[in-house]
Amino acid sequence: MNGKTDEEIMAERNHAIELIKREHPDAEIVDSLVYDQLEEKHGGLRHLAKSLDMLDAADAIYMMPGWEKARGCKIEHECAVAYNIAVLYLKCIQEIRKQSDKARRKQMTKEELEALGLTAEQITGVQGLNTKEVNAAKQQAETERDGYKSQLDTATTELAKFKDVDPAKLNEQIASLNQQLADQKAKYEKKIADRDFNDSVSSAITSAGGINAKTILPLLDLKALRESKNQKTDIAAAVEAVKKENAYLFKESADEPIRKPVTETGGNGGGGAISKDYMARMRAAMGLPPKKD
Repeated sequence: MNGKTDEEIMAERNHAIELIKREHPDAEIVDSLVYDQLEEKHGGLRHLAKSLDMLDAADAIYMMPGWEKARGCKIEHECAVAYNIAVLYLKCIQEIRKQSDKARRKQMTKEELEALGLTAEQITGVQGLNTKEVNAAKQQAETERDGYKSQLDTATTELAKFKDVDPAKLNEQIASLNQQLADQKAKYEKKIADRDFNDSVSSAITSAGGINAKTILPLLDLKALRESKNQKTDIAAAVEAVKKENAYLFKESADEPIRKPVTETGGNGGGGAISKDYMARMRAAMGLPPKKD
């Protein structure tokens, strides 16, 4: 609109409405021109705001030739695209009209051809060719017209699906689903981490010759080991520390057999003494705590 008189603006607008009505006879035109003289600090901004307010009530917006050079039109176009309002370009319709007009101009009358000195047979041939060209141009124009009309109908149908949708409620549902997915993921990751940790502890106890893991686990600071950044090394070190202080809970070597905790009886029928070391090993193997002295 910038740089044009009111008369030029109205003439172009009326021409555009005429073209739109030809393609969409039932279309209701939203008068987006702001006639009031508004006091503005930033020239045209308040007028643009009113135009955007009207755009919210529209099903589609037609962009006239040269819209990409006008600041306000570019903003309206960007808003329409962002908010899924159908955008059609008037220059496309104008091109269809030009093709139709060009085709009509090619179709000369019989009298015009006779005036050029053509014979009846030649006139018949020329008119036949003209008819083919006109029909082809007409068909192309109608196909393009129907295509643009289909775009508008499709956009209108798709927009109608969102008529009763509550955006705030929909956003809440999406947020809730995202939170549920995050919780499930965290739960799964914790389960995997716990399994890997328990496997590491069991492996370290077995490697150290532990007789019964149940009696060794209470002696480990599992919480600190679980939070360790270097679990494998720290678990092995912690198990070795327990082994050093509680050797009876571990075999001396991996191949060490389970020896008898009771000495053989003598030939005179006297009973044998029970070794404290082997008694401790037996209690450990049975899952019992160490016996207090």
